[in-house]
Amino acid sequence: MKRRWIFLGLSVAVMGVIFFFSSQQGAESAGVSGGLSRFVESIFFRGWQDLPEAEEAVRLGNLAFFIRKMAHFTLFFLLGGFLGAFFSTFRLKPWLQLLLGALSGTLYAVLDELHQALVPYRSFELFDIVVDAAGVFVGVLAGAGLSAIVLLSLLKKRQLEKDTGGQTT
Repeated sequence: MKRRWIFLGLSVAVMGVIFFFSSQQGAESAGVSGGLSRFVESIFFRGWQDLPEAEEAVRLGNLAFFIRKMAHFTLFFLLGGFLGAFFSTFRLKPWLQLLLGALSGTLYAVLDELHQALVPYRSFELFDIVVDAAGVFVGVLAGAGLSAIVLLSLLKKRQLEKDTGGQTT
């Protein structure tokens, strides 16, 4: 039961982080991803500074796009993982646990995009929902799998304690 509340709390915390980033106006959001793109460029793509300015700008734009989509995937992967672990604490069929985790995470992705549509200089992007849903799906599978491994480990430990009369080495 305690695990259930921990996973719910972690899910809500990730939702809060997503809401925070989605609340940033267009220029602020672009500044964050642009700054991160320049940082990644300075570490991994040092030769780009020697390119003509227009070509460097195109490559930086492509890198910023990739970084934004990876941020979407990563945040929703975490959300999906925590939701998958949360729903695994209920006595439901495993397929239903996965489905509830995937649907609730994807619903949050849709709500997040609707929220962004209300933020100045931001927009509703269907592709972001696809990326978010992919992150949720992979995360739900990972979270449910990890939760199953932990549960099996605990059951094995209990069985060992029972077999040895509480004497573990």
